[in-house]
Amino acid sequence: MVCSADTLSTDTPECNVSFHDTLLMRALDAAHRPIEGAALYAYYQYSGSIGTHGQDSTYYGVGPLTTNSSGLAQAQIVNIEADESRVDCNVEISAVAGGVNVTTDITAMQHPHIIDVGIPVYLVVFHVIDPTAAPLANATVWFNNETKTTDARGFAKFYAPIGAADYLISYLDGKQPGSIMVSNDVNFQAIIKYYPVTVQVVDDNGNPLNATLATGTKVVQLGSNGTYYDPKVFGNSFQFNVSYAGVVKESVMNPETDNPKKVLYDFTSPAIGTVVKSESDGKVRLTIPVTDPGLYPSGVDPASISVTYRAESATQWSRAVTFTSAKGVFAADFPEFPPNSVIQFKVEASDLEGNKASVDGRFSTLPPPPANSSNSSITPQSQAPAGQGLPLVGIVGAIALLIFLVYMFYRLKGGGDS
Repeated sequence: MVCSADTLSTDTPECNVSFHDTLLMRALDAAHRPIEGAALYAYYQYSGSIGTHGQDSTYYGVGPLTTNSSGLAQAQIVNIEADESRVDCNVEISAVAGGVNVTTDITAMQHPHIIDVGIPVYLVVFHVIDPTAAPLANATVWFNNETKTTDARGFAKFYAPIGAADYLISYLDGKQPGSIMVSNDVNFQAIIKYYPVTVQVVDDNGNPLNATLATGTKVVQLGSNGTYYDPKVFGNSFQFNVSYAGVVKESVMNPETDNPKKVLYDFTSPAIGTVVKSESDGKVRLTIPVTDPGLYPSGVDPASISVTYRAESATQWSRAVTFTSAKGVFAADFPEFPPNSVIQFKVEASDLEGNKASVDGRFSTLPPPPANSSNSSITPQSQAPAGQGLPLVGIVGAIALLIFLVYMFYRLKGGGDS
């Protein structure tokens, strides 16, 4: 890294030309303890006569150098300037930890053996465990804009200045967000919950299916009981894919609230019931009941209901207007047909899994109403004038009397012969 001449102050006393110095730097926290993992930098003059980018001098930078467990990092600096009047012995040292940058100046060849740089940060330690207090190694901890993974004992160490800082802990699918207030050292214990998970794969009649379940990098054949079981799933979301008979289903469940989880495969087509025709003002409507049978049906897809039709003498099919008239009942409206028409129709339906059903039928429209010509004349029956004609009762009585007289005549005549 090359810095311009005005990056560093040159107000320090001159020192020997062509100096070669060793800088043993140490980062300390707010409690004066060594900081492991701090980043240290040193900026110094390399030459006072050979400049770059139009400058009279060239300055180099060393770093970042990461401090060890003792907070130490070492740098070698070399100056090649032969003109004593041009030598700049000022060295700028920067230390960064917990997002805080502290800079201090020293003089080359005139500094303590260990150059201490204090950074106002405190130690924050995360301990990530499961509900049984078992440590979780390789958990990811994001804190104060840094990301680290826990060690074999479940620990991750950070540094942070005074104030609040957010964190996010992740382990497999388990996550725990939050915020920590730092005013001194912090030891924070995070428990990542896990749950036993059961997934059952069945058909629409409840029969188990020997499906394949894949989650992450794991692929499992479920066997004859169609069941997947994992005693330890971390997090509130378990994502997996199930494959059976060439059909892949993506699924997600909340292990805490949606457990066990059933994955359903519907292989049964919808059932189309008796189609009922009604006709009013020359317009026909078909009422069509459609159900999806089974213990776990996927359900009828209302958008799939289709009714096409044509007159028996026609070749082209048309589509009727369909709509839902009640739960599980659909209707199809047709345009007005001529009287005595014979119409062929086809009803098609699907469930939400794509199983299809269809029914063919025909209906006839009503005949035309009786003709009523305005030119025809209706002659009313003539009525006898009042007081004329025989009453009906008299006529009936006369006929009865005549039959009786004929009967007596033949009876008497027959008696005389004997």
